[in-house]
Amino acid sequence: MKAAFLLVIYYHYMNARLFKSIIVLAVFLIGLFYLYTWGVKNKKVEQPLQKDEQHTGVQIEDQVYKTPNSYSVLNIVYPKFTGVDPQFNKKIEDFVQARIAEHIANAQGNWQARHDTDPDNFPAIPQNEQDKFQFFVKYDISQVNDRSISILLRYGGYEGGAHGYENLEAFNYDVVAQKELFLKDFFPNDPQYLVTVSKYTRDALVAQFKKQALADGATETNWKDAVSVEMINEGTSPNLANFATFTFSDEALIFHFPEYQVAPYVMGEQQVVMPRGKK
Repeated sequence: MKAAFLLVIYYHYMNARLFKSIIVLAVFLIGLFYLYTWGVKNKKVEQPLQKDEQHTGVQIEDQVYKTPNSYSVLNIVYPKFTGVDPQFNKKIEDFVQARIAEHIANAQGNWQARHDTDPDNFPAIPQNEQDKFQFFVKYDISQVNDRSISILLRYGGYEGGAHGYENLEAFNYDVVAQKELFLKDFFPNDPQYLVTVSKYTRDALVAQFKKQALADGATETNWKDAVSVEMINEGTSPNLANFATFTFSDEALIFHFPEYQVAPYVMGEQQVVMPRGKK
């Protein structure tokens, strides 16, 4: 009887210990749960990059060319792109190298003509840097992203004569389709796109020149005396060569008219911005 009583006491004692252990374990687990949830709530969540912050698959690596030359000082910078067909980069490089070669040949010929005419003042080759001719290449970016590339090369310098010069060349590319873009690609539903562009740019240039002439003191009756309507009409005739130099953005086409195309040298380069989809 006594043994049975002791067994009952022992049974209740063990159950009490087990109960206490369960309580302690439960408290411990609840504590871990609250610590975890507090950490999740206070953890700094990494936000995805916004569109403007995302790294595009297209990157630009400047190509610098400043090889010493006996007749010219060269300052050449042009772009090379990743994420494009190699032929696109080659086209840009070939164009730049051809312009460099042309300039060097012209510079050497013009210096030799000076030397032949006046050898006392012009030695066979220039003796210092400031006497040499100048040539540069640089570029403006209209648009470069993971969808398209549009840049404008500016090249020019001085080869003798009354003043220097600057010419333009544009390069446009569809990154997604991996192909070069041409003006007709922006007018898929307009077989007369050259007429469309001709009219728009001509009207825009006339308005720009008129506004400038009036600002310079001309009147409504004589403002045309300050511009060359003939040059405007010829430089904007519906000929593909007149509009070969264009760049673009998501919103517009930008037509670049170099010196002498639509206005005298003194008036410089002209631009017309044409909204995309405009007719």
